[in-house]
Amino acid sequence: HVRLAQAQPQPTELDRLEAAPKSRESAPVFDPMTGQWKVVDSGAVPPMKTDTRTPTTVPVTPNTPTSMPQDDDMADSGSEVRIIAIPAKALLAGDPKYNVVIRPRDLIRVRIPNIGQYYMGGNIQNPGPYQLDGRALTVKQALASAGGFGPLAEPSRANLVRRISKDEEQTIQIDLDAILAGETPDFYIRPNDMISVGSTPVHIFLAVLRNAFRMSYGFGFVYDRNFADSDTFNAREQVRQRELQESQLRGLPI
Repeated sequence: HVRLAQAQPQPTELDRLEAAPKSRESAPVFDPMTGQWKVVDSGAVPPMKTDTRTPTTVPVTPNTPTSMPQDDDMADSGSEVRIIAIPAKALLAGDPKYNVVIRPRDLIRVRIPNIGQYYMGGNIQNPGPYQLDGRALTVKQALASAGGFGPLAEPSRANLVRRISKDEEQTIQIDLDAILAGETPDFYIRPNDMISVGSTPVHIFLAVLRNAFRMSYGFGFVYDRNFADSDTFNAREQVRQRELQESQLRGLPI
């Protein structure tokens, strides 16, 4: 703390002024600005008056701006602009160094979390829209949420369609095989992103070939009823009567 020491009157000056001849209309007065005594007319210094009126309360309307100041307005004014990044987790945890003092004309911007939908399509087990709940979601996690690849998927031929403006979008070819292998860094999904996994004619042939060969094990018993008319007594009698009728028609001895 710094204290401003007020200059005190020198006794020699005060004695000299008091010893000087005075008139009715002059008196020594101490000037705190110069730290010296001066002789002024008594009529020049009006006596202090005490206000005996009752103070009244007057409502004061705060001067609140109708719109927030923009960065362009601050830049045009020529004033220096400071940008302070404050992590929300550390601030909510009670870290005092991030609890800064808000001043007039400060502009506070809170980043909007990733809330919306993203879309998985192509050769995916469960294609369709999925929800973003504000947490960071990577491509690997999005692929796992969709159930993985389909039978005809070619992971190296995938496309990411990302909307960069209201009427403009960007298509980026990504290699999901390299991302899953750790050769390419993973990245985060944004709202309205669409991931489409492609295929090749070779994968169609391989899928048919995989379905053509199946492997099974175990034992089974098959009961064939093609000759069921000769394995019972009534069936044998019917067969005998039919043979006798055929012999009579042919003129053979019975």
